[in-house]
Amino acid sequence: MEARAVRRSGWVTFVGVLFIIAGCCDIVGGIVALGVSLGGTDPAVLGDLSGPVHNLEGLGIVLTLVGILQLVTGVGIMQRRPGAHMLGITLSVIAIVTHFAYYRVLDGWAFTSMFWALVILIILCARSEEFTGEVA
Repeated sequence: MEARAVRRSGWVTFVGVLFIIAGCCDIVGGIVALGVSLGGTDPAVLGDLSGPVHNLEGLGIVLTLVGILQLVTGVGIMQRRPGAHMLGITLSVIAIVTHFAYYRVLDGWAFTSMFWALVILIILCARSEEFTGEVA
C-alpha cells in the first residue's frame, strides 16, 4: 500500500509554541504555589493567597512537573514526533483536570490555562495526520 504524503500546516507549529508558553506559565504557577505553601508572605506577589490556610504544595509540585513536561512536549510537537502527539493529548487532559481542581484558588489563571489546554487538545486531535511520519 502506498503511503500518502501529508502537507504540514501551521496549526501544529502554533500548538507547539502554545504548549511551550503554557509550560512556562505552569512552571511559574507551580513555583508561586510552592512559595505560598512554604511560607511566602509577599502580598504583592501572592495577593489573596497569602493567608495562613493555603497549603498548595501539591498544586505546586504537579504544575511544575507538568510545566517541564509541556516544554519538552512542545519541542517534540514542533518536530512532529508521534510520541509527543500522544503525550501532548495526555498532558492537555491532565492540565485541564488540574486547573479545574484548583480553580477556586486561582480562578482567572485556571480558566485561562484550561482554555489553552482545550485549544491544544482540539488542534492536536484535528491534525493528528501530521504525526504519521510521511510529510510532503
